[in-house]
Amino acid sequence: MSSYTGCSFYYRRRGVMIPSTMKAARIHARGAAHFQIEVLRCWQARH
Repeated sequence: MSSYTGCSFYYRRRGVMIPSTMKAARIHARGAAHFQIEVLRCWQARH
């Protein structure tokens, strides 16, 4: 379920503070740790 977007979501909303981002953060608050792992993994993959 965490594979809903991953990299696309993070980089698309990067530096853009919009309600959608905050709402998504709230919805995925329970999996925040897992989300951060996904972001780090994606970031390392891109860099």
